[in-house]
Amino acid sequence: MEKKRILYVSHNLVGVDPFGGVEVYVDLLTKTLPEEYETLIYYPDRKDSSGKRIFLLNVKTSQKTEHTFEREYDASFLLDSERESWFRKILHQERIDLVHFQHMMGHPWSLPLIARSLGIPVLMTIPDYFPVCHRANLTSSEKQYCNIPHLPLVTCDICLQKNYGVIFGSQSSRRTFIAAIFENIDSIIFLSKSEREIVESLFPVLKGAPKVLVEGFPIVDRPFSLELRNNQNKVLTVAVPGNFKITKGADSLCKIFNAMRDEPVEFHIYGANHIRSGTFFSEISQALQGPNIKIHGPYSEDSLHENLLKADVSLLLSVWPETYVLTLSESWRAGVVPIVTDIGALGERVEDRVNGLKVPVDQPGSVVQLLREFIADRNELKRMRKNIHKGLYCKIDDHIGVITGLYAKLFDQYGVKSGNNAYFREYPASRKVSASHVFRNQERWANISFYLPGFQNEHKPIWKRKVNNAKAFMKRHGLKTFVKHSIRKLLLVDK
Repeated sequence: MEKKRILYVSHNLVGVDPFGGVEVYVDLLTKTLPEEYETLIYYPDRKDSSGKRIFLLNVKTSQKTEHTFEREYDASFLLDSERESWFRKILHQERIDLVHFQHMMGHPWSLPLIARSLGIPVLMTIPDYFPVCHRANLTSSEKQYCNIPHLPLVTCDICLQKNYGVIFGSQSSRRTFIAAIFENIDSIIFLSKSEREIVESLFPVLKGAPKVLVEGFPIVDRPFSLELRNNQNKVLTVAVPGNFKITKGADSLCKIFNAMRDEPVEFHIYGANHIRSGTFFSEISQALQGPNIKIHGPYSEDSLHENLLKADVSLLLSVWPETYVLTLSESWRAGVVPIVTDIGALGERVEDRVNGLKVPVDQPGSVVQLLREFIADRNELKRMRKNIHKGLYCKIDDHIGVITGLYAKLFDQYGVKSGNNAYFREYPASRKVSASHVFRNQERWANISFYLPGFQNEHKPIWKRKVNNAKAFMKRHGLKTFVKHSIRKLLLVDK
């Protein structure tokens, strides 16, 4: 019997910086699925600032196919005929049986419709808020959560106009298109209830839909120990796992480090430091040189687990409503008591004073007070550690059962019975064709900006971004429109 061929569409590959939970999950999933599946990953080259280069990786054979598009990737494009045609060709040539979208960054949002038009089952995991906004973590330019579910739509227009020069009404165009995409996906997976509530508040089409489910990112199960790390006479060991960045609470963390630099506590930072410039660079660089700060840098899953087994407490202080947080699962798996910000999946998953502690966002003083309590008396830590168990996090074996169950259901629904030899499939009788109006939409959702970058472009210096985007604008719209737009921007610039 032929193996079922699954295509995973992602925005990056594990090991290619900067990477995070999505890439780690795709790597684990593709390597853990049963032998009856053959997995491929379709992803853009993060090292290519133009976004032209795309890869197709066969996980089993390690064969990598490269393709270069003529047109640069533009984050404002919803439709892209060149990328749509290539994606269609990949689906045909590779005899793909099911497409599982993991992240749409670096791809046009129209790709799920291409798979649908070929009668291929489509799933989508939503790992962050990229469907809601180009700023996938919903933070403002001041790196604070915008709380958009409780604010009018015009708030988004003001933010996007300020940061990217996008005209008013663009966000509505984007969400209208994505809502139509959601209608044409067979199954949608959120990582937490809190994420689902935020996204559904802005996409009512998903509310109560039977195709929507919540299933977190899994980790590999390991031997579990509730052994108390330290006694009263030893230094409190605090782990700070995950990428070190402002949205992960780096500002608050550095205030905590400064406040406790002369106290019997050691802070161990595991993960890449993404703060190399900006408002907080000087302050953070100085704080990280404290006498009780140990910086370990990027880590493997094995090395992180070994180090967490030595820790008493972990600090997870994100300023935005994260959707799951693998480092919380990894902390619990090692028997570490987490201190988390009460927002998003962190606030949802942790029960205060039961299996961890919750503090308000951007309140480092609350964390300092808790750590001083634990330095003085470890009994509370010992009590909470006894409440940590394997049911608090998603394990890979259980997750594989859920995912393969979804796949099997769709294979049956689509009549995919004999693997990739049966490429031309039956459409399920209950499936309606409701996507035709989507293709009459405008090509772009942002009309038009000098400053709306692609995701690769965001890592360039701002002057290079502006020059590149200005060139692209002039090429598409001509010199006359370019000059008019430039003059208008100069006249409207903030004084």
